[in-house]
Amino acid sequence: MSKLSNGALLVTDKTPHNFRFIPLICAALPEAKIIHVQRNAIATCWSNYKQYFASKDLGYSYNLKDVASYYDLYTDLMNLWQSEYGDRIYNLNYETLIADQDNETRKLIKHLGLTWEDACLSPHKNKRSVRTASQQQVRKKIYKGSSDAWRKYEPYLNGVFDSLTSI
Repeated sequence: MSKLSNGALLVTDKTPHNFRFIPLICAALPEAKIIHVQRNAIATCWSNYKQYFASKDLGYSYNLKDVASYYDLYTDLMNLWQSEYGDRIYNLNYETLIADQDNETRKLIKHLGLTWEDACLSPHKNKRSVRTASQQQVRKKIYKGSSDAWRKYEPYLNGVFDSLTSI
């Protein structure tokens, strides 16, 4: 971690498949805080499908049926991890965060044991480097509506996401 962190005290990794490694994270990094951001299932699948990921580990995201199947596997595994590591996992609902950013951000900062700063409500103004597929989105203000972006394509999806249920 010290090599990856460049000396920073806190490290965040939001790779979509990190949920698979929760037992390893808990064992190797006992002080680690796991933030599980839960989002509308279809919005999550659509977001992964429309994003180009350079990693071959995310190859499932290039096929709509594979994305939906993978989401079901994720749901099953997160339910298991929640039962085994529930005290280590903080569940943050994306839609609730968007609707009530101030309150939800304050609860998260308290859970993390960090000191509150007003800048927490303006993450788009942070000048630190961002090396994720969503680096352009990170620089935008928090906004409503991203969870419904898939709807304009709904007529062409042939019901591929109909069986999905959010956690």
